[in-house]
Amino acid sequence: MSHEVRTPLTSIVGYADLLRRRGEGVIDTAPAIDAIARNAQHLLEVVNDVLDISKIEAGMMTIDCCAVDPTDVLADVISLAEPRAKEKSLPLKVSFISPTPTSIEIDPVRIRQVLLNLIYNAIKFTDSGQIGVDVSACPKDRSLTVVVRDTGPGMTPEQIVKISKFEAFCQADNSTTRRFGGTGLGLSIAHTLVNMLDGELSVESAIGKGSSFTITLHTSHTSKVATWRSAAKARSVLMSSVQHRHATTTNSDDALVTELSECRILLAEDSPDSQRLIALHLHRAGAEVDLASDGNEVFSLALDSTNADVSPYSVVLMDVDMPGIDGYEATKRLRDHGYDRPIIILSAHALSDSRSRGYQAGADDYLTKPIDPTRLIDACSRWATVER
Repeated sequence: MSHEVRTPLTSIVGYADLLRRRGEGVIDTAPAIDAIARNAQHLLEVVNDVLDISKIEAGMMTIDCCAVDPTDVLADVISLAEPRAKEKSLPLKVSFISPTPTSIEIDPVRIRQVLLNLIYNAIKFTDSGQIGVDVSACPKDRSLTVVVRDTGPGMTPEQIVKISKFEAFCQADNSTTRRFGGTGLGLSIAHTLVNMLDGELSVESAIGKGSSFTITLHTSHTSKVATWRSAAKARSVLMSSVQHRHATTTNSDDALVTELSECRILLAEDSPDSQRLIALHLHRAGAEVDLASDGNEVFSLALDSTNADVSPYSVVLMDVDMPGIDGYEATKRLRDHGYDRPIIILSAHALSDSRSRGYQAGADDYLTKPIDPTRLIDACSRWATVER
């Protein structure tokens, strides 16, 4: 774990220091920024894995099932995984082996997490060939099966036995850790989540022939007579959805320019660096931004904005951990004083009980840090237009 945390931090700190001295001609800006972003993303994934395994060990991991289209969930996963596969020039091929239901009862967040983990692993361990995702369903036992295949180095029978235990901090052997890195947490988390989703996760592999991980989910359809798509239709829907997601992502920066052009936003954030960063995104989207550095200040400014001669805030963005009164308490006090404008919590706390506290205090929405600019702008735009 120390290695997995310190390695990306070495690049982040090191390249940031070189950028400070870029006037000396030490390094080109673009490669340094790319290295910082790449290693920061890796560090975020490590932190997320540690938090997830901690929640599992503490018995705090929860499942929230609802009706979803499995093809739509898979489209989300593929749209996220394709850029990573393209970085290694690996085709990511999806095959529907049989007709699939259009609606099942499952936790979409957790199944996305499992599928992304398996596909990211397949990409990481594959240098040439391709990544395959095979989807099939059985109407008789209402099961859905997804197989993730790679053309990586494969594993020995002894390594398969070790991996099949799905223990935390476990990898095939020390050479795997040295060559590919990783915390050894991903498969353990995936196995636990699949079990919580009433399914099984299994592995097959052979040296020189790659590996395959199979998820079998025993799902409940949302009606006694489920609607089914043919394999060809399912693939058509998937490809169309993936292309739409890529187009939306490509155009997101253009959309940011004018999306908040008539919004006045109060940003409550005590970190100067976070203030500058979040305010920059809001300004780029056209918003007018006022800043507050603690709970007392945001409380006063928000109430003052309701005066007849002051333009009211379209949205209040409320950090949680601030000096004085925290974001939860500030939100509660505002609601107790009759403040009815939208309040969106911004928090580095990603656990479900933290989210619940925000809603119980009176918040309308909850976004976790690091902040995704597109999600931030989208949330502000949606809530700013809500009639009270």
